[in-house]
Amino acid sequence: MRGEPRTPAECGRDPLARRIHRLLARRVLHQEPVLLGTEHLAAVAGKPVVIVANHLSYSDANLLEVLLHQAGAAELGERLTVVAGPKVYSNLRPVYRDPSGRDRRE
Repeated sequence: MRGEPRTPAECGRDPLARRIHRLLARRVLHQEPVLLGTEHLAAVAGKPVVIVANHLSYSDANLLEVLLHQAGAAELGERLTVVAGPKVYSNLRPVYRDPSGRDRRE
């Protein structure tokens, strides 16, 4: 039914994959990452939140989920959904030919 809370499995999120992801993150991160502003996490628990970044790499959302989990905000990390624009997927931009016949990306 619409509007009712759903389990992570019902949302297509695999709990085992997340657990493996968090375990691997400990091995991959060479320095302990720091999450600033954790004192504000309790205020947004269970509420709609928009997190806007000034850039996006392929690992940013994964790292943010790990950090939120470590900071005690696993619920917020479970709700994390990433939206990325065309600049992230630059190889998908159309190619145009200039007058000399060379390929040019937008």
